[in-house]
Amino acid sequence: MSVATNLTLTAIVALAGRLTEAHRALEAGRPEAALPALTEVIDSGEGPRELAWAARLLRARAHRAREDRKAALEDLQWLATRDLAPAVRRQAREEYLAAGGDPKGLVPPDPPTVVWKRIQEWIGSDQADRLSSCLTPAYLRSLEHLRRMLGEDGIPPLADMLDQEEAELVEQSVDEAGGTARLLFRDEEMLYTVFWVQDGLRWLIADIEGRPAEGPSVPDPAHAVGGSMRADDAEPYAEASPALRAEIESLIRQLGASDPPARATARKRLREIGAPARPFLQARLRDPDPEIAESARELLEGP
Repeated sequence: MSVATNLTLTAIVALAGRLTEAHRALEAGRPEAALPALTEVIDSGEGPRELAWAARLLRARAHRAREDRKAALEDLQWLATRDLAPAVRRQAREEYLAAGGDPKGLVPPDPPTVVWKRIQEWIGSDQADRLSSCLTPAYLRSLEHLRRMLGEDGIPPLADMLDQEEAELVEQSVDEAGGTARLLFRDEEMLYTVFWVQDGLRWLIADIEGRPAEGPSVPDPAHAVGGSMRADDAEPYAEASPALRAEIESLIRQLGASDPPARATARKRLREIGAPARPFLQARLRDPDPEIAESARELLEGP
């Protein structure tokens, strides 16, 4: 084990210990004693982010126990309006409302449709430098990684990717409690789905997918960003049954799982499926998730 790994583990153990101490102090009716340790865990910037989430939730409870409603609501609002685990968001949301928080404080004032219109206005007025502010950091990092990996001409400029001024909005859905939203646009023969997540009191784009208006519900390799379809891939793509398409989609998403055994299982099954999976993999060669893109490439090149 490296020195760096040892230091990281030591920091995590220390933070977990501080969290446990704070929890015990809170249970013992000493919220004022719990606050310093909880703030230390939140502000440390080390260890799993779940530790910081737990510390912030406990700190909100400590503030409530001390009748500091304003501070409690700030912590609960932060947890209830970020792209966190659903269970964490749900718990924070319930406690925020139970503490008398304003429900409007949980919903961004501008819905995704308004943000999307603003994006189109920026593109039309040559303000493309502002577009990155509407993307999640993870999605932006993925795009930057792809650009470095594929070269300047590998994927179109951000303004080109987001330019859908002529597209017709055909469907939208917003899950306020879950902090997710989806806008579906039609542009000629293509459908574009824009996925959003809540970040505080704003909506950010987390992903964009394109697919034919008719056909399987996955990005069409011929229309994927910078993608192309080989002639021998077209037939199995069209003939894959709905059940097989759904399985392939699920397996490809699993290629980006954080669990190595899960990724290995997905790779094995995709190899077993063989030719019908090839066009789906081809469509993800430039997936925003580098793990999926690289795995798709290896599967297409391998036996």
